[in-house]
Amino acid sequence: MEIYHPEYKILSDFDSVPIEDSLTPIYPTTEGLQQARLRKVINQALL
Repeated sequence: MEIYHPEYKILSDFDSVPIEDSLTPIYPTTEGLQQARLRKVINQALL
């Protein structure tokens, strides 16, 4: 397993994150297209 440029959020003891919001698949992207932008575009296309 390798991690390239991981995105993370530090949670306090009181924070609760549903499992579907905390485990996010990473898809191959082209240069300059970041994972967050790709997820946003996919989400918009599906809604």
